[in-house]
Amino acid sequence: MPRRLRRDLVLVSAVLLAVAAGAASAQPARPDTGPRDEARRRLADLARQSSHVVVGKVVKTEARWVKRKIVTAATVEVVETLKGAVAANRPLTIAFLGGRVGALEQDFSHEVTLETGETALLFLSDRAGPGRELRIVADGKDTLLAQGMAASRLRNNRRVAAYLQEAREVVRDAR
Repeated sequence: MPRRLRRDLVLVSAVLLAVAAGAASAQPARPDTGPRDEARRRLADLARQSSHVVVGKVVKTEARWVKRKIVTAATVEVVETLKGAVAANRPLTIAFLGGRVGALEQDFSHEVTLETGETALLFLSDRAGPGRELRIVADGKDTLLAQGMAASRLRNNRRVAAYLQEAREVVRDAR
């Protein structure tokens, strides 16, 4: 067989193999899933894991020793309840690991924490915390307002208001 014909056959074979391999590995088309869809799925998953979902403002935090760990209890004033029964005009107590007692401070890398003055969307579990307080579900906090920001921003800031409206819908539908 002449050299040129052999070279052409090898090239054609290589092209055919590449096309066949591409067709075999092709995945079926799937609908585009953007960041908004992923955020909605995250909110729905958190809502299903939670006994309570609230928008709350942290009014006080108090750390104490429980055995050999520092546990902080945050007092949260409920601004809005999205899921669960919360007594009107009664603050919630939410516990989390870590905090400062005197000169000693403990930090737990995967623990969600709360800061005095912040307002957040909180996904809570009524599984007993260290002192029978509510616990935050893993990754169950979305800060809406930092310390010192006016509560009116929950209504007047378009992004925050839109996010809260979407969270209300997702939590309602996740029940």
